[in-house]
Amino acid sequence: MYKSETERICNIVSFVVGTTLTWSSPVISKLQDLETTPFEIPATSDEMSWISSLLPLGAVFGPFIFGYLADRIGRKYTLLICGVPFLVCYFLLAFGKVLGIYYAARFISGLAVGGVFTVIPMYIGEIADNSNRGALGSTMNCFLCLGLLFSYALGPYVSIVAFNIVPHYYVSNEKHDLAKSALQKIRGNETDSIEKELADIQAKLKEEGHGTFFDIFKSKGLIKAFIISVCLVAFQQLSGINAVLFYAQNIFQQAGTSLKPAVCSIIIGGVQFGTSFITPLVCERLGRKILLLMSATGMLIAEVPLAKYFDAISKSIGMGPSFWIFAAFCVAAIPFCLFYVLETKGRSLQEIQNALNA
Repeated sequence: MYKSETERICNIVSFVVGTTLTWSSPVISKLQDLETTPFEIPATSDEMSWISSLLPLGAVFGPFIFGYLADRIGRKYTLLICGVPFLVCYFLLAFGKVLGIYYAARFISGLAVGGVFTVIPMYIGEIADNSNRGALGSTMNCFLCLGLLFSYALGPYVSIVAFNIVPHYYVSNEKHDLAKSALQKIRGNETDSIEKELADIQAKLKEEGHGTFFDIFKSKGLIKAFIISVCLVAFQQLSGINAVLFYAQNIFQQAGTSLKPAVCSIIIGGVQFGTSFITPLVCERLGRKILLLMSATGMLIAEVPLAKYFDAISKSIGMGPSFWIFAAFCVAAIPFCLFYVLETKGRSLQEIQNALNA
């Protein structure tokens, strides 16, 4: 009961993040239209580029802020605080009449996006069993993709108060009775292994200590984990995911499709939402590496035709070369995932750490 409730809450947060990521796609054309823009004059292409780019910029700083808070006040309260930037962002976007307010709103929302993508994986990793950690985490992607179909969603944040603090936080603050109680809620009737799991948590936290960011570079395993994490995120971003999500309508408009650009962008969201249900079903069966390889290969296959098409209609610096760059990073991601990324299927967090240190 509790695990499914926790999973629902995480999925709701992912849904709101999805709505934030795709906010700019339908709004760009409205801000550039004299009749629909809230500004005195329509926004220029450069100004729209800033509106789109400030969210990823804010997301760069979000993990440092909310990652620090997660260790100090716990995952639950950090996620509650993450809701504040989203609320501020949508309030500013709803009532803002000045371009600078839109800039500030998008940067603030980026801080929250970076925080959510930092804290939720930590939370899932701490409450999930080794056998279903991948599936539980990947179901969040279903709701992230569902959020891509919408422009805003503030109401679901009310449900976040149902979060309970994870046992890791209680153990780190030497509240062992509360840690045991929290673990019993998470595991349900599975009480036989609770004492052993609490001991594992204590050993893990004792080994981790209270290090700093620079302590990462003192351990071979942590350095390897850091490189894998940074490179995977870099490949995802450099594959053009944000460009496609933020400018979906513009891309289809310039492509000259017979369908309305708005309809095409909805189709993208619908396809993502539909296919995202496949991941939880096969994640524990196939493993993480094969899914990463399939993802990189699929993006490569999709972006090469786009690059060739736009290159044919635009020989200057424009959308054509952009898609070639995105495709090149997809090519680079394939050998990286194949030879360097560690398979974590069915392994505990401690087993993963041991493999990284090997």
